[in-house]
Amino acid sequence: AALTIAIVASLETLLNLEAVDKLDPKKRPSPANRELLAQGAGNCVAGLVGALPVTSVIIRSSVNIHSGVETKRSAIIHGIFLVCAVIIFAGLMNQIPLACLAAILIMTGFKLASPKLFISLWKQGYQQFVPFIVTLLAIVFTDLLVGVIVGLVVALICIPIFNFKNAIQLKQGESNEDDVIRVELSEKVSFLSRLSIKKTFDTFQPNSTIVIDGSKNLFIDPDTLEMIDDYAKRVGPDNQVNVSIEGLDMSPLEMASGGH
Repeated sequence: AALTIAIVASLETLLNLEAVDKLDPKKRPSPANRELLAQGAGNCVAGLVGALPVTSVIIRSSVNIHSGVETKRSAIIHGIFLVCAVIIFAGLMNQIPLACLAAILIMTGFKLASPKLFISLWKQGYQQFVPFIVTLLAIVFTDLLVGVIVGLVVALICIPIFNFKNAIQLKQGESNEDDVIRVELSEKVSFLSRLSIKKTFDTFQPNSTIVIDGSKNLFIDPDTLEMIDDYAKRVGPDNQVNVSIEGLDMSPLEMASGGH
């Protein structure tokens, strides 16, 4: 039970930091290690005095940001107010209807998960939307830990599938190069995309001018890279296709050939 609480609290804190960094108008990065260290020390003290575990919460953080807060003094002042509320105004706080507090939470939550967010993720494509909505539903119907694990599994499954389907993009007729076909590689091209890229190359007609653009690529499978290099140097010219490569790191092939 203690391990589960520690994992859930740490996950919630890290997720909260990620959300707060995006909400911050100045886009300042939060020190995750220092936050977890402080949370661990606080939870040790909380356990010794019989208090509930503490964790970072997105609702209070978002309220601070929307109120124009810019420094961490707001968290300290907020903590002082909570202590005063519990010690001095405990009786008065108990008289506040829970429906009023629920309305505040609902309104704050709506600002964090407004329809605009769902529409924005939908426009970014299935690769972003599917893991998001699955994680959301899993958290709602189970708990935070299970929901995050389910979301990670779905993301790991979706990423190769979407990369396989969207490994390349064909663009033609841009600028003054109306007869040039640009083949833009995605950021990650796995071995699963090798066959689809080869089939695309086979569709190019003789006397075509092809530019393989790898400027956005961060990772490419070595066998796929070798196939692209072979097409540019041998297969393409043999079929009267003029092929050039731009922005693609060919050093792995050079190192491999040098090793032989």
